[in-house]
Amino acid sequence: MQIKKRYTAIFSGMILFISLASGQEITQQDGSFRAKIRNQFDVKFDGQLNIRVSNGRFNISGWEKQEVRIEETLRMDVYTQEEARRILERSKANYEQDGPNIIVQRRGGGHGVFRSFTIKVPNRYNIKLKTSSGEIEVSDVEGKSDINTTGGDIRISRCNGIIDARTSGGDVELTSIRASVEINTAGGNIELNGIDGEIEAATSGGYIELNNTTQQARIRTSGGDLLIKNAKGEINGRTSGGSIRAENCEKDLKIRTSGGNISLTNTAGQVQGYTSGGDIDGKKLFGECDLSTSGGEIELKDVRAPVLAKTMGGNIDVEMTLRDFSKPHFIDLNTASGDIILSIPEKLPATIRAEIRLDRNRRTWKRHDIFSDFPLTKSTTKVNQRAALVSEGEINGGGDTIFLSTSNGDISIKKAK
Repeated sequence: MQIKKRYTAIFSGMILFISLASGQEITQQDGSFRAKIRNQFDVKFDGQLNIRVSNGRFNISGWEKQEVRIEETLRMDVYTQEEARRILERSKANYEQDGPNIIVQRRGGGHGVFRSFTIKVPNRYNIKLKTSSGEIEVSDVEGKSDINTTGGDIRISRCNGIIDARTSGGDVELTSIRASVEINTAGGNIELNGIDGEIEAATSGGYIELNNTTQQARIRTSGGDLLIKNAKGEINGRTSGGSIRAENCEKDLKIRTSGGNISLTNTAGQVQGYTSGGDIDGKKLFGECDLSTSGGEIELKDVRAPVLAKTMGGNIDVEMTLRDFSKPHFIDLNTASGDIILSIPEKLPATIRAEIRLDRNRRTWKRHDIFSDFPLTKSTTKVNQRAALVSEGEINGGGDTIFLSTSNGDISIKKAK
């Protein structure tokens, strides 16, 4: 076979139509031959479309008919009609019907051959598709969708049932899904928008974005950020190399990153957050927070629930704005090296203890101090066999414990404005 390097001007603008067997045709246009093969099958709902094709692009959508209609298109970059005929017969897919099920198979295709499929299936139908190279789009189908591609993107929208999508070299995007979802990509991003079902998603080389999810989700990435927005279910998220941002979350969050920051906004459930190498910031936190970082600062504003915050190497700044003092409001802030600033309501009933532990090599509390807008008793004592400067006492009749501790910094306790 002679592969075309450059199509000469003699065929410029010329379209050649060659009629073959029923349901297939070849056209010649813009220097390439294109073949369309059409197949139509009467089926019943709840059958399965099973595709095993080595390469190609796929667009699959549902309709109300109990019918599967497939249009296969091949583009062949060759010189002659005869070459195009031979390639078509050698490269077109094989089709088989087994009751309500349709099977499409094809391995290989040769150099200079590019394949795509446009497929209509009943809107209640199952899909099993495996290809080594190509993009896949699925829409408006209710059933189980099992999608696997080695080298392309996957986009699925307006589908119900169960979705299992895997790609080794592309992105995955799901929109408006009522189904349990399992997603895996080794080299791309994952975007999930409007998912009403449990989510399991993992990528080794990209970010994960969740938006408008209703049930619990477990998400993992080794090399990207996590963005979580408008989540109504519990979230368990982890990244080894990125930051985490969570906004408008109604249930509990468990999030962890080894190499980025954590940002929280308007969270209603309990939050457990850990980072090895970044800062933590948050605002409008309505559920109990347990936050820690090994190498950054912590800043939390408009906190209305108990908070535990710990850092090994930064400042901590927390503002509590709780109005219903009958709710739990204990606070525990601890930094190994940094200042602590805590702002609390003037009428908050609490029992406060703030301490600056003596550094073993320097008389730390000679350089640092505890400042308070509330009447506390200041003294020097020992904490774990180390000298410490301590301010403590009950305010507004006493209540939940507020504990503040640092080894190398000031502590300020302020009345919230």
